[in-house]
Amino acid sequence: REGKAVHVSPGALDAETYGVKSTIEDMACWVRSNMNPRDINDKTLQQGIQLAQSRYWQTGDMYQGLGWEMLDWPVNPDSII
Repeated sequence: REGKAVHVSPGALDAETYGVKSTIEDMACWVRSNMNPRDINDKTLQQGIQLAQSRYWQTGDMYQGLGWEMLDWPVNPDSII
């Protein structure tokens, strides 16, 4: 509030509120950065995003990274439904 950090207070729906807290501008920047990490000027951030999106495990047609699930293109619709 008013440009200051706000902590979540215990109460109704508090479990649902713990997660990413951001502005729409910051989230849009995050999405753009993750869609094209090569456009990021900060090499450390660029490397971090590329590592997070790397394929570490495979199950069936799906690969998993650090918080990401990836499929090869073109995707068979039956594999995601």
